[in-house]
Amino acid sequence: MKPITIILVGIAVLTCLGCTFFMPWAELGLPTTAQDFPGPLKGLVTSLGLGGLFESVRQQVVNGILKVEHDPNFNFYVYSFFMGIAMIAAAIGICVVGREDAEEKTVLPSK
Repeated sequence: MKPITIILVGIAVLTCLGCTFFMPWAELGLPTTAQDFPGPLKGLVTSLGLGGLFESVRQQVVNGILKVEHDPNFNFYVYSFFMGIAMIAAAIGICVVGREDAEEKTVLPSK
């Protein structure tokens, strides 16, 4: 594989995984403190210090991208936003790998 292909696939994988990380958060209603998360996730959010990350992402999404915080279905919009980005990143990765696999790698001898 070419270095640019490896870089594109790596970026697509990291983007897809990152968005997948934020989808459950959006499904929970965009909580920003550890107390707002369900039982097992409270300890994880507290030990990893993710409260600030969730707060900053919430502010970026609310103020910069969607601008619809007062809508009662706001978390569904955010979930769909992250799902769309993850699907686009996955499609880019699949196209890059598929293009590499589509190239002819063997030459048959002619008789």
